[in-house]
Amino acid sequence: MKWTNKGHEFDDLGKRLITLKSIYLFGAGVHGKTIYEKYRNKIDIKGFIDNDAIKQDNGFCGLPVFSPNGINLLENEVIVISAQPSSINNITGQLNSLGYTDNVFPIQLFFPIFDSYKYGEVCLSSISFLPTTVCNLNCKHCLNFTPYIKNHQIRPIEQLKQDLDLLFSKIDTLLLLHISGGEPLTYSHLYELVDHIVRSYKEKLGRLEMTTNGTIIPSDIMLKLFKDANLFLTVDDYRDALPQYRDKQMELINKLNSHSVNYQILKADSWIDLAPPDMDITGLSAEQLVEYFNACAVPWQEYRNGKLWLCNYAAYADIAGKYATLQNEYFDIAKLNKKNHRELIEFRRGYSDKGYTEFCRQCAGYSNNTRIVPVAKQL
Repeated sequence: MKWTNKGHEFDDLGKRLITLKSIYLFGAGVHGKTIYEKYRNKIDIKGFIDNDAIKQDNGFCGLPVFSPNGINLLENEVIVISAQPSSINNITGQLNSLGYTDNVFPIQLFFPIFDSYKYGEVCLSSISFLPTTVCNLNCKHCLNFTPYIKNHQIRPIEQLKQDLDLLFSKIDTLLLLHISGGEPLTYSHLYELVDHIVRSYKEKLGRLEMTTNGTIIPSDIMLKLFKDANLFLTVDDYRDALPQYRDKQMELINKLNSHSVNYQILKADSWIDLAPPDMDITGLSAEQLVEYFNACAVPWQEYRNGKLWLCNYAAYADIAGKYATLQNEYFDIAKLNKKNHRELIEFRRGYSDKGYTEFCRQCAGYSNNTRIVPVAKQL
């Protein structure tokens, strides 16, 4: 999206949100629990909404859980979707079919605006944080462009700490810090990084997550730290594509269970290909590129070297040497202050001076991608 009123794009919505009396959270799971624990003293959370009949019977976090058909939404109440980004469109469609349209918001939109206009605080919904680009796999269609990286980045631990110290000195709340890669379990200072995050930023951080490809077994000491840090681990399931790792993944799952680490198994039937080597849409006008970027709807942004990138994949392509990020395609966190913090909130929602990145010209897009490829095909 292209800025037309920088720092004031959400003024109308912000004025509306600060008058709310109560909210319902759609999604009685890890996302909903994070929001409840962070915001129960800031706004009245009337209950949860969930399609799971068992959760409706048992309640969640000491609150009732309603069926989507079983709520009576008042004029000054809204529904906030606290679920995985991949589920938001389906849940929004379900609620729209029940007549809820202008009173439904994803957490990524609601809480940064609510905190800004109600409390003057800076809330970010999520950032992606990469300690290393090294991976023990070599997937042909890796969305991090690993096959194109000639010189892998293994970031010094002190540099990572400085990045995080800067970020948390400038913001009040980060709902999700996602450690990714590369394969983060290859990073030799991972224990020190996770320990530093938990000890230093626990009060400002909602949830700490990490993704792994399921082929490396962490040490018992590392797993104890994961449990103590309440780290949520996403294990990519590549056992069909890489049968040689089936036993390794089962060993990992058994270890996670024995150490009571919170995790989920994520299995994809197919991948998409961003296709930077053979994609060329240089003929699109600036207006068309804005529409293309808006339709892409990448839900993540990478934070690195004190800068928050407008597009995760443009940032990864930069590291891989496939693209050179321009100055107006990232937000310099060192320059963040109370006067311009709403510009950061807008930037995190996809607003920028141009409304797109130049990398869009050589990328097949994310949400609007039709280039389907096999999962984890190795080079």
